[in-house]
Amino acid sequence: MIRTGALWLACFVVCAAAVAAQIEIPLTVVERAGVAREGKHVNAGIPLPRGAVADVGKLGLFTANGTPVPAAFVVRQKWLEDGSARWVSVHFVTAAPAKGEVKYVVKDIPGTAPAYPIKAEAAPDKITVDTGAVKFTVVKDKFNVLDEVRFDATGKGKYEKAVVEPGTAGAERGSSPAWWASPWRRGSSSARCCR
Repeated sequence: MIRTGALWLACFVVCAAAVAAQIEIPLTVVERAGVAREGKHVNAGIPLPRGAVADVGKLGLFTANGTPVPAAFVVRQKWLEDGSARWVSVHFVTAAPAKGEVKYVVKDIPGTAPAYPIKAEAAPDKITVDTGAVKFTVVKDKFNVLDEVRFDATGKGKYEKAVVEPGTAGAERGSSPAWWASPWRRGSSSARCCR
């Protein structure tokens, strides 16, 4: 009887330790072309076990020696059973020596956010995206792709310079140069050959 109780206790301790175990996922960036890379964007997909990560805001990217690296994590797929993250993508900037590699570790410890986190706001009639350097608007009911584009020339979050004014990027379907160049517009020979 004592052995059975000890076995259950040992099983409970092992199971509890497995659930409470810290996530440490190695990530290696390899440069194969023989050209040193500086300031290059990296996107990587990471599978996660069920129940391991409920909030990607609690994930962080670190160098092999533990220094936090600015990174953004995005949930790409969730587990149906509990809604936890099943696949996430991590986006960051790196430097790699020619024919070399740089090692990182994804941990369930909040890391450093990117200097310019991307923000998106959806309204009933439009979507506004702010990248930190450019802010653009897409109108939902018009086929003009980018309705307004503003550039932050100072880097202080002031979008004073308009690259595209509202309504000038082909507000009506068929009025923009991109629409007339599109092979999908009705009656074009390209659209006919692709059916």
